[in-house]
Amino acid sequence: MRLRTILTLALTLGLLLPAVAAAAPTPSALAGPCAPGQTYDPACDVDHDGDVDVMDVQLSAGHWNQSGTWMSDNDHDHLGQTWVGSNNPLKIGGSFGAPDYAALVLANGSGSGLSVGAAAATGVYVGSAGGTGLLVSSAGADGVFVDTAGNTGVSINSAGTYGVNVVDSGSDGIHVCRAGSADTCGQFSTNNGVEIGSAEHHGVFVSDTGGSGVVVNDTNGNGLWVVEAVFDGLRVDDPGNDGVSICRAGNATQCFSSSTNNGVEIGSAQDHGVRVIQAGSAGLRVDTAGGTGVYLDQIGGSGMYVENATNDGLHVNQAGQSGVYVGSAINGINVNSASNWAATFGGNVNISGTCTGCLLAQMAINAGGETLEPGDAVAIDGIDASPFGGQDKLLRVRRATPGSALVGVVSGRAEPYTSPEDGANTLVPRNDEPAAPGEYLSVVIYGPVQIKATGDIQLGDRVTIADGSGGVRALSTFQVQRIDGGVAEMTEEAPVLGVALDVVNDELVWVLVNPQ
Repeated sequence: MRLRTILTLALTLGLLLPAVAAAAPTPSALAGPCAPGQTYDPACDVDHDGDVDVMDVQLSAGHWNQSGTWMSDNDHDHLGQTWVGSNNPLKIGGSFGAPDYAALVLANGSGSGLSVGAAAATGVYVGSAGGTGLLVSSAGADGVFVDTAGNTGVSINSAGTYGVNVVDSGSDGIHVCRAGSADTCGQFSTNNGVEIGSAEHHGVFVSDTGGSGVVVNDTNGNGLWVVEAVFDGLRVDDPGNDGVSICRAGNATQCFSSSTNNGVEIGSAQDHGVRVIQAGSAGLRVDTAGGTGVYLDQIGGSGMYVENATNDGLHVNQAGQSGVYVGSAINGINVNSASNWAATFGGNVNISGTCTGCLLAQMAINAGGETLEPGDAVAIDGIDASPFGGQDKLLRVRRATPGSALVGVVSGRAEPYTSPEDGANTLVPRNDEPAAPGEYLSVVIYGPVQIKATGDIQLGDRVTIADGSGGVRALSTFQVQRIDGGVAEMTEEAPVLGVALDVVNDELVWVLVNPQ
């Protein structure tokens, strides 16, 4: 029984191993039963080694001592067969030279050369390669396509030159439909160098590299495009040089590089070096920087352009020096429109040049019984502790009346606002909106502003409260006779709100507010 088993296995190997070799000559008829040591008959030389011995007996198995024509070991194929086994892989070993220089040669005029339908671990594993680990010379569609892999789609343990080298690909150079437990397979019609459809964790993960973590030398499309990633789209843990280095992008003509080791280095870009179209949180976030958080040296256009960010367009959590440093620019920081504040500062502000169009304003609460409108002069009614960040105190104001202590002019209503990032509560001005009794408002205490006016006011007149309507008038003048008989021009003593910068127009006048 054991001998029959051995003979059966030997026959099986004899049938499988030659399947990848060239086809054998036409079957020939046996002159008589094959026997070791008899006159040499090529039909009995199963292993084609020039003799007839016990090995030929083992390889021919059930055909031994059989006369007539019978199929030798390599006169057939195994097409259409399915081989199932456990711990008994098909192995091909040897030294294979010209013309193919390969142990396994596959040719398919229609479809894939090699397809890995599913792999519990590594889809394609290259343990060690003296040259290129995986070389796709030319592909009409995807150079490498891994549909589903339980572990690594393609794993290169060690390669003497390139781990993966795609010379020419008609579609994506490398396309990963989904990796890990990702639910969907993102696939786009564009032809990309690397396309990651969907990844459970990192789209691209570079743990440690002696040079650049990712280098995009020259691309007319996307150097690296990650469609969807549950965690980091691109993560570089510990690079020896730049974490991500882009030599040039788009139609940029030159490739610039620096000697410093940077997280991201953009050598040259046709348009924006870094562009964030939309971000659910911070468009660009720098948690900790030993030097400058964001350094913009010399920019011909926008130093940094954020088109749409749900929260912070630029968020610097901590920086050892400047959070944002602009070495040279037409406009260092330009905010065209902001729903709350164009800028907010938690500490002191140092301005070495001029501050054009600046108004000093204070948050207040309407402590009176009347609605306050923009342009109303207001008087101080006290001061309260502020429950909001950004100011320690809140002024209590009411509509000014003749003789009251003038403090400023209403700019507009203010409303509480809670930051979605840190939960801080602040007051945000809503200019040109009235403030009802008990509501918050912003009050201009210094600077040019339009105020309701009555009567004749000339350029340079000092103004005071006119009546209970919140408008202003020019201070009255009168003449007194001096002791020497002459006449002196006198101005009434009244609280002064500021100096008129123009004449009255449509019941409003521009005043440089400076209460006295």
